[in-house]
Parts: sequence; C-alpha cells; structure tokens
Amino acid sequence: MAGDWIKIEHALIDKPEVFQIADSLGLSDDAVVGLLVKFWCWVDRNLSAFCPTISGQLSQVDRVVSCTGFGQAMVDAGWLDNASGRIIIPNYELHLTQTAKQRALEAKRKRLRRAETSGLSQDKTGTKPGLEKRREEKIKKERVLVFEFPKNLDTEEFKSVWAKFDTHRKEIKKPLTATSANMALNKLNTLGHDLAVASVAYTIEKGWQGIRQPDGANGKPEQPKQEMKYRDPNRR
Repeated sequence: MAGDWIKIEHALIDKPEVFQIADSLGLSDDAVVGLLVKFWCWVDRNLSAFCPTISGQLSQVDRVVSCTGFGQAMVDAGWLDNASGRIIIPNYELHLTQTAKQRALEAKRKRLRRAETSGLSQDKTGTKPGLEKRREEKIKKERVLVFEFPKNLDTEEFKSVWAKFDTHRKEIKKPLTATSANMALNKLNTLGHDLAVASVAYTIEKGWQGIRQPDGANGKPEQPKQEMKYRDPNRR
C-alpha cells in the first residue's frame, strides 16, 4: 500500500532525546533509533487523526517495542505524554497523519522541481550530465498518490484490484487525483466489500474511466441493451 510509510528525519540519529533515552536504558543510540521507528510504525497503523491517543499505561509502549521502561524514557525525553490514563503523541498531526505525509511529498516534489530548474540552467553551459538530467525528469513525472482506504475496504483483495484500477487509469491517460480517488473510495464503501471489488474489476474489464456496478448487481435483472433511435427533425 502506498500509504505504508512514516517520516524520519536525517537528524534523528543525532538528536539529544535519542542520547537521553539510550543513556537511561543502557542501550546504544542505534538500538534506540530502531525502537523509535518500530513504535512510530505501530502508532501509524493503530492511530488516526480522529483518535490520536492511546488508552492505557506506559507498559503498553514497552510491550510494543519489547523493551521495559521505553515508554517512561520517551516521556522523560518529551516524546510522549501520559495523563489521565491516556498516552498522547505530541505533534501527532504534524508528522503521522495522511495530511502530514502529503505535505512531505509535496515538499519533496518542490525540491525536485527546483533541482531540475537549476539543472536545466546548468545544462545550457554544458556542465550538467545528460544522464542525470533525464533521471531527474523521470522522477518529476512520477506521481505519488497516497490512498486512505475506508476500514471496510482496507483488505488485500480490495487494495490489489484498486492498484490495478490506478494502473488502468494511467494507461488510458486519465490518472486518478487525490480528490477523485477519495470520492470513488467513499462511494465504493457504501456498496460493501464484495460488490466494491466486483465493481472495480468490472470497470477495468470494460475499459471505462468511471466505476460502475456489474449488470444486475443491484438486485435487478440485467436489462437487454436497446438500440438508440433518432428522430428525423424534418419529419412531422
């Protein structure tokens, strides 16, 4: 799934908080970085913008990363809050939501565009290799779209057929946008899982752009196709 990733800063390995956690637990800095990534991946899978906190004790954090005292060490470093029986992720909405990921991707695209603009300017003087220029052009053309599947459709079967639909739309020169994809997913969610899968597969089979249900899938018998008739405007 395109959305199965988290943001990690290059500077993470050198942050004072990492050193503090490592010293308090007697671990290496590299081990702490690995445990942090493991915990944040768990958070990304189990929390959302609508429910950004965890109900429970810090021992749950220890269980997630298999390290006793890790939750309290994160609290001491300022990377977790624990109050009223809830575990809170500071700045969750800035780093782990789908919106935050889209912002990160957009920032990356802007950096690539600036690099290409600079590269085109250099190429005119013959100082930029042609191979590197083509590589940057290829990266720019790649469209990264993050799909957020409704809970009922978050299955391997549906995600597989949806990936084929995304490829199909690119092949017919009608690539999905974030808005059109979210609208289609919300509409498919109302059909139920099995009919949603069947509808996407049927659309691909027919080569259509918009998603349609298979004939007769709405409980009505399939209707015979009627020939379109046109009225002669000169005939009274």
